[in-house]
Amino acid sequence: MRAVITKRYTRKLSYNYNSEEFCTEVTKEIEYKDKTEYLAEHEKLAAQVKALTSIDIEKNSVLLRDAADNGDAVITKEHTVGSH
Repeated sequence: MRAVITKRYTRKLSYNYNSEEFCTEVTKEIEYKDKTEYLAEHEKLAAQVKALTSIDIEKNSVLLRDAADNGDAVITKEHTVGSH
């Protein structure tokens, strides 16, 4: 069987009364034989989307750099959404 799955991962960073939001969405067409394979593909795509968002944050987050410079932690909220 074939299906198209989409995963979206959003992570919001807050520091010193400022915030940034990073969001990554990936769509992939998959082939699967059963429900187990289908769910495994969902999990793999979710992990990939989280990793891509984390890379984006590491490269582009001004708040993360500011907090690191001050030796502070950044508050994060994360949200994963999937569809098929």
